[in-house]
Amino acid sequence: MNYYLLSLLILFLGFIFYCHIYIFFKKSNNYEILQVSNPNIDVLEKAFLDKLPIVITDLVDHWDAFNEIDFEYLKIQPDLCKDKVAIKLLDKYSKNLLLPFKINHWYSNNINKISENEFTKLKKVEGHRHLIVQMEGKMRYILFYPNQSKNLQNNHGIVDFWNWSNLTKEEKDKFPNFPKASYIELILSKNKILHLPKDWWFASQVLEDSIQMTIDSNSVFSFFIK
Repeated sequence: MNYYLLSLLILFLGFIFYCHIYIFFKKSNNYEILQVSNPNIDVLEKAFLDKLPIVITDLVDHWDAFNEIDFEYLKIQPDLCKDKVAIKLLDKYSKNLLLPFKINHWYSNNINKISENEFTKLKKVEGHRHLIVQMEGKMRYILFYPNQSKNLQNNHGIVDFWNWSNLTKEEKDKFPNFPKASYIELILSKNKILHLPKDWWFASQVLEDSIQMTIDSNSVFSFFIK
């Protein structure tokens, strides 16, 4: 056995592993949102590496599968993962959005009615690649950077973002750092996709009756970094 070549191979594999782990650990607290229009896979991956929220436009318009979707059907099918025909179509068009070296991925659809569920609570992105596809309607998103966690949660739980102005003084005193929190906001309209990096916080408001699909994926490196 050629130990020299074996050593080079081990170093090479170690370097590849390090690069991918570094990408997963990387975070950005820049105050900006990226926007890309009808990107190819190289442009997309370069944008994902910045670890910033991304609004992807003019991509869903080229997904012929969306012209075949019965939105009334989506309202009664709460779990897209059980529909093999839908999964086959979605896999075809969304493959460039998934993590490299993926080992699994899943879709889910959400129905948001302005008359029933106008606000969604503040929560943190747990996965390494989370995408929201706005299929119908319009939503408002409030985004907090990862370094704002200390201002949003503590031993009392997570702050009630939408109801803050109506809280009593005693309730507000439980979250003394919240007034220091910085955030950005955006409007997600039909056929746009929002990418939210890991550990970002978000809350949303329904502006119009909406149908959304979320796309999540794991890679072989996801399980090394929780």
